[in-house]
Amino acid sequence: MKVAVAVALVLVAILAVMMMGMIMGGNADEAPMSPEGGDVREMGQVGYMVGQFAPSFTVTTISGEAVSLSDFRGKYVAVWFMVPQGCPICVSQARELKKLQMDLGDRLVVIAITLLDYKGVEEDLRSFMESNGLPKWLYAVDRMGLGVKYNIIEMGVVLVDPSGRIIYRGIPSASYEDMSSAIRSA
Repeated sequence: MKVAVAVALVLVAILAVMMMGMIMGGNADEAPMSPEGGDVREMGQVGYMVGQFAPSFTVTTISGEAVSLSDFRGKYVAVWFMVPQGCPICVSQARELKKLQMDLGDRLVVIAITLLDYKGVEEDLRSFMESNGLPKWLYAVDRMGLGVKYNIIEMGVVLVDPSGRIIYRGIPSASYEDMSSAIRSA
C-alpha cells in the first residue's frame, strides 16, 4: 500500500513538472523575446493573461506549413481557438475576425486552431473556411497542448500585439468592438 501511494505521488509530481513546462513556453530555440531582447521566460513574464508575453509555439497548418508565433513578430496575431463544425459561436466569431482583418489588412495574422483532433478534422477545417467565405488564414489542429498553454478549454480568441504581448482575451468569443478597442489601447 505504501509503495502504491509513493508511486502515485511521484507520478503526480512528474505530471506537475510536465504541465508547468507546457504552460511556460516552447522549445529553447523559440524563446519569446522582450522588446529589449531578453528571454522573457527568465523574467517570468510569459503566460496566458493580458499583459504577459504569449507562450511561443509552432504548429503545422492543414496545408503542411510549419508556422511559429515568432514568425509574425511586428504584426498583430489573433490566435483563434475554434470548433470546425456544428458551432454557431464559431461562425459568428469568424465574422468578427473578418471585420478586424478588413481594418488591419496585412497587419493582422489569424491562426485558427482547433483543440479537437479526430479523423477528418483537417477536412472539416477546410469546409468551415470555404462555407464561411473566410480568407486564407492559417488553420491547424492542436496536437501540442496549446489549449493548456493558453488556458483555453474549447473556444476563444487571444490577441497578441506586434511585440508578442497578449493585449486581449475573449473567452469563449470576442467581439470586433472589444478587439478593436484593445488594439487602440495597446
